[in-house]
Amino acid sequence: MILVAIASIVLFGAVSYTRLGLDQLPEITVPVVTVLVPYPGAGPREVEEQVTRKLEDGLAGLSDVEEISSVSSQNLATISVKFRESVDIDLVALEVERTVNNLRRELPTEVEAPTTRKVDLNDQPILYLALTSAGGRDPTELFRIADDQIRPRLESLEGISAARVLGGRKPEIQVAVDPDRLRAFRLSVGDVAQALANQYQTVTGGTVRGGLADADREFALRIEGRDRDPSTLGSLTVSGRDGVSTELRNVAEISDAGADQAAIVRLNNRDAIGVLVSKQAQANITQAADRALAELQAINAGLPSGLALEIIVDRSDFIRSSVRDVQKELGIAALLTGVVLLLFLHTLRATIIVLVAIPTCVLATFIVMQLAGLTLNILSLLGLTTSIGILVDDSIVVLENIFRKLEEGEEPKTAAVNGRNEIGLAAIAITLVDVVVYGPIVFLSGTTGGFLRNFAIVVAATTLSSLLVSFTLTPMLASRWLGAQGPGPRQKRSLLSRVASSWEPLYRATERGYGRFLGWSLRHRPIILIGSIGIFAASFLMVPLIGAEFVPDIDGPFIAMSGELPGGATLEASDRAARLWEQRLLDHTRFPEVRKVYMVVGAGSTDLDRGARYLSVIVELEPRLERPVDASTGRRRTSSQIRREALQVSQGIAGLTTSIGGNRPGGAGQALQV
Repeated sequence: MILVAIASIVLFGAVSYTRLGLDQLPEITVPVVTVLVPYPGAGPREVEEQVTRKLEDGLAGLSDVEEISSVSSQNLATISVKFRESVDIDLVALEVERTVNNLRRELPTEVEAPTTRKVDLNDQPILYLALTSAGGRDPTELFRIADDQIRPRLESLEGISAARVLGGRKPEIQVAVDPDRLRAFRLSVGDVAQALANQYQTVTGGTVRGGLADADREFALRIEGRDRDPSTLGSLTVSGRDGVSTELRNVAEISDAGADQAAIVRLNNRDAIGVLVSKQAQANITQAADRALAELQAINAGLPSGLALEIIVDRSDFIRSSVRDVQKELGIAALLTGVVLLLFLHTLRATIIVLVAIPTCVLATFIVMQLAGLTLNILSLLGLTTSIGILVDDSIVVLENIFRKLEEGEEPKTAAVNGRNEIGLAAIAITLVDVVVYGPIVFLSGTTGGFLRNFAIVVAATTLSSLLVSFTLTPMLASRWLGAQGPGPRQKRSLLSRVASSWEPLYRATERGYGRFLGWSLRHRPIILIGSIGIFAASFLMVPLIGAEFVPDIDGPFIAMSGELPGGATLEASDRAARLWEQRLLDHTRFPEVRKVYMVVGAGSTDLDRGARYLSVIVELEPRLERPVDASTGRRRTSSQIRREALQVSQGIAGLTTSIGGNRPGGAGQALQV
């Protein structure tokens, strides 16, 4: 019966592991909804008066609103609505979406469709790619290749939600009207605009039924009015109200130079096109990245000569390394546990019995994680790593007591039952203490509670599963495996037992030394009490020296930073500042650890930092063990130290303010669609 139950746990645990999602951070509900409203051509004051204030007044009427904040910038209004933590974020996000749509009739007609986003800490691109050209291709051509060939192929993959293209020039036909020529033909700009509007439109033509030969079929008719060849647009007829008409080429210059650049992207001081690949909300990050990387090889094979799509950042690498680290820790823990057990219990079978408990408890924990809707992330993996010692505690205590019963001469089955019963209450008490410590964390609210909840659930589940295994699987195996090899007084010890017991004199000496120290402590209680109080007080004095941060800094393979120029700065001014910073980062005498510098001008580290005055940079570093040793310290610099100096070298650039960017967790949010 016990074997069937344990086998079921192992089976369901293995299935649960394959279905667990992988992500960098836990799924945390942040009660904030952000609305982005583009208003092309408007300054900050116009955006505030005509868009931001109207939306703020309308959104203030929603229930459970705690705070509304806004930023009115060039061409964009950003409104963030913070709700109470008890709300259903999906429902209030839809309510915000409906409210904004209802208010659109009060906004200027030039305002584009608003975008409503929920804050999602995992909504960061999983891949940062850069399309580069060896021959200096036209930015419009590069954008067309990225948008028409690369983006659709990536977005068609399972688990990929979007591939965003940055940089280059969007294909656009520009018509530069000459006012003097217009006056000569007695035409107006409105006449040109009307002619172009009539040319670039598509209308439906109804339904056409098949003839006698095909009477059972019908076809939708569409009249396509768009002339997709810019070279023929010059022959378009422009007519005035008084009947005067002429061709468009007579009153305007026509070119397909592309739209004005909204962002500039460079890789190692070379012009590039950025492609940011994001996964779907419930998709497995490693599986989605694997599909994208496989497709990336096929895309590179089909690109024109001289073009290459390079990987700048692969966030799935962090998750893979985290999982590998936990697996490594579990293996090391199992090995060390086996050695310790072998030295103390002097039998290989007892060692195997305890080691079997480790994977069994871990698989049982995966079942709980699947039922609780958790993912494998840095917090849940931290919980598993922390619980490695807890996994075998109960089994060791129970097995040691069974050994004592065997040494007293009891039969294996009787020793297993009596040994487990005798120590049962103590094992339950030890386990429940751990559960009581970590259990209340599950009920914490807020962002901090969302982070720690994953850790607490994993630790509590691991602790309870270890108790279950120690009360079922461990006694059962002990009753079957320890009969012939048990250390009974009349039994002949094996060679392995004699080798393992060779350190017994050292243990006995340590035991005698501890006994003497314990006796001295009991005779000098005031000294022990004062010393304990002193250590306890000194620990509080050290707290300010430790420091505090919400998310620990990780010595990763890349660093990310953001920059900002004063309001009103043009894209060209921001680009000049970015080039200076970029050149300093590529100085290998000062930064020998730098591999690549990926610079984006016209966008910050989040979608809320869009504008000509913002910039962001991602610096790829050499692997930790491959970085050169710093001559001044004799050590390899960490990513934090490199980032600190990278921020320092930007201080001499006029008007540029820099800060830590997107390497800290926290995405821009998920777009909503009603």
